[in-house]
Amino acid sequence: VPTAVLHDKTANFSQHVRRVGNRTDRSGGLAYGQDYLYYGLFALNGVERWDVTRDAEGVGYDHVTMTSQEVVVRDDVKMRWPDTFAWDDAGPHLWFTANDLSSFHDGQMDFSGAGGPNMYVWRVFVNETSYLSRAATPANQRQCFGDTLIG
Repeated sequence: VPTAVLHDKTANFSQHVRRVGNRTDRSGGLAYGQDYLYYGLFALNGVERWDVTRDAEGVGYDHVTMTSQEVVVRDDVKMRWPDTFAWDDAGPHLWFTANDLSSFHDGQMDFSGAGGPNMYVWRVFVNETSYLSRAATPANQRQCFGDTLIG
C-alpha cells in the first residue's frame, strides 16, 4: 500500500493492496530489518526471512514479488510456534519467543514441568537491525546463528 494512500483519510485502502507472494508457512509475528522481513514458521518450527532488497532490484519496491526466502533457524523441539519478534540494536540480534501455543489450544500442554519448559526465549544473531534503527549493518557482513536464552 503506497504511503500516500495511508495518509489520505478519504482514499479507498482496499484498492491499493497488492499481493507480493506466499510465505512458506503460517506465521503470526513479523519483524522488518534493514533488508530482510523475518517471520515465524508455525508448523515448520523455525524462522524464515525474505530478502526484500534483493527481490526489489531492477523492479523497485512498488513492484517487488517474494521469491528469495530462506530459513534462518529451526529447532523441532525448542522452537514450536515462534512469535513475538523484537530487535536488539546493541547485538544486533532478533529476539522472539517459542511457546508451543498449539499444544495449549489442543489442551495438551504439560504444566507439571515434567516434560520440560513450555516457553523459550530465543536470541538469533542476524547482524542486522530494525529498519527504524540508525545503527545499520553493511549487507556484506550479515550472517545468522541462534541460541536459546531461557527455557
